[in-house]
Amino acid sequence: MNVIAVDLGASSGRVISGQFDGKQIKLKEQYRFSNHPVEINDRLNWDYLKIFQEVKRGLALTMRDLGHLDSLSVDTWGVDYGLLTKEGEVLFAPHCYRDSRTSPYEAEFAERLPAKQLFRMTGNAPDRINTNLQVFADLQRAPFLKRTVDQLLMMPSLIEYFFSGIKQNEFTIASTTGLLDVRTKNWNTKVLNRLEIPAEWFADVVIGGANLGPIRQAISEEIKVSAEMRVISGVGHDTAAALMALPLNEAERKQTAFISCGTWSIVGLQNDQPIISEAAFEMGLTNEGCFDGSNRVLKNITGLWGDSRTTKRMDIYGCRDKLC
Repeated sequence: MNVIAVDLGASSGRVISGQFDGKQIKLKEQYRFSNHPVEINDRLNWDYLKIFQEVKRGLALTMRDLGHLDSLSVDTWGVDYGLLTKEGEVLFAPHCYRDSRTSPYEAEFAERLPAKQLFRMTGNAPDRINTNLQVFADLQRAPFLKRTVDQLLMMPSLIEYFFSGIKQNEFTIASTTGLLDVRTKNWNTKVLNRLEIPAEWFADVVIGGANLGPIRQAISEEIKVSAEMRVISGVGHDTAAALMALPLNEAERKQTAFISCGTWSIVGLQNDQPIISEAAFEMGLTNEGCFDGSNRVLKNITGLWGDSRTTKRMDIYGCRDKLC
């Protein structure tokens, strides 16, 4: 069996094959490409067309190497998303979370959803990069979106949609949005209503993954892969994927802290339930999901991102964040 992991980071993308012979998995990096936000008219956007083309190229090269591919799954960084029309077309190039368009709307956002209340409702620490503020800002800037948008897909689900035609949002990536109910693990209608974000934009949250079906016929013909190749909604968020890959049993996972180091460095611990105490809020902790529906309590700290214009962590509620 030959399976493909498409790992998309905020500076590069990788197509990695896993060959399983029934006893062991052999991993190989088949293709790597750069992935950087593009600045146009003072806006930072992801080049989603390039990402799509590069992944296809990586699949074609992997097909030449292995001769047969059974499935692919995608993970990405958190919080960013694409907006689809009723015709299934991307309305705007997805914005990068480091884009500054949210700045004029931070005060109104904080007034509608005070920081501590938002934390207790969603488990996510309020932050300028979060999906909730990004979508709120988009709607203030472009009210027509309420009439034209049919679906919001997080980045891994967007790329999987391009390959499968199926729209859904996987739990680990949805848990980075600040729009989930911390208790039900589904979209928080109270938060959506408070921000006047249409709830119908959001496909049901999938926990534990899903088989989205075969790759689109046009793509299989273009890159010469089997029409039976499946698109799998696996672990959508890259940190959750890294945590799942740790060689630990269940007991060890709950006793082991982790550091995931990339453009951000993330320090955390896997646990059963979100921690939304006063102390957790004051410490700037946040909660995100694991593949099996459990929780990661963590802290985002400065990582390896090298752009001096955007490395500074900005807290929309003032000086509570003590990150360096």
